[in-house]
Amino acid sequence: MPSSRNKRASFWIALEDVGLGIGIDYGEIHLAHIGQGPTVVGQPVVYACRFAAAPAGHIYVEPYSVRRTAASLLHAFHIHSPVV
Repeated sequence: MPSSRNKRASFWIALEDVGLGIGIDYGEIHLAHIGQGPTVVGQPVVYACRFAAAPAGHIYVEPYSVRRTAASLLHAFHIHSPVV
């Protein structure tokens, strides 16, 4: 599969240091119809949105979510202590 780096010359603009930060939380949420369409509300949504301010290439996960993660998947992650 070709990488976009190999095709960089095909683009007029190449953005540096662009990436995705991901936030994950666990808990009860509710589907609500607000304004033009449905949205999801609840405390986990608020924290996940805050965690999504993670730097590009990082994933922030709430501790309870980590505990709920199957032990067989934990080897795939490098988990740091939370920074408050």
